[in-house]
Amino acid sequence: MVATCGYFAFSFLDTDWDWTDVIWRSSLVSMGFGLFQSPNSSSALNAAPLAQRGIASSMIAFMRNLGFVVGIALAAAVWYSTRNRYALAHQVTPEETAAQLLGMHYAYLVMAGLVLTGAIISFTRGKATQSSSPVVVAEV
Repeated sequence: MVATCGYFAFSFLDTDWDWTDVIWRSSLVSMGFGLFQSPNSSSALNAAPLAQRGIASSMIAFMRNLGFVVGIALAAAVWYSTRNRYALAHQVTPEETAAQLLGMHYAYLVMAGLVLTGAIISFTRGKATQSSSPVVVAEV
């Protein structure tokens, strides 16, 4: 939720921004991810059977990296498509400040929505239950 607030606050940056405007917003995003990542990873890792925790750990790292890559690609796609659409509608170049700013606003709003969705899914997924029968992993 804290990271969502940071991304949402980023969507209000304007052309007269100061470096302090970026610092406190970045701090919110970083603090939010810091508070979320460790408990979420621990919960996911503890849900895996003991014999498969190594695989679970690598899957957590893979999914985290995949999320970063897809998030950057999605943000760039939203930013560029929004600024280009604005530029076409107003007969200006996509590099115009107003076009860039609108693209940035929408990219941060989409990121805020995705982070909020991920947090809601994480908080509502429930507790893991331990099975009574041991899991046997065959070695190959």
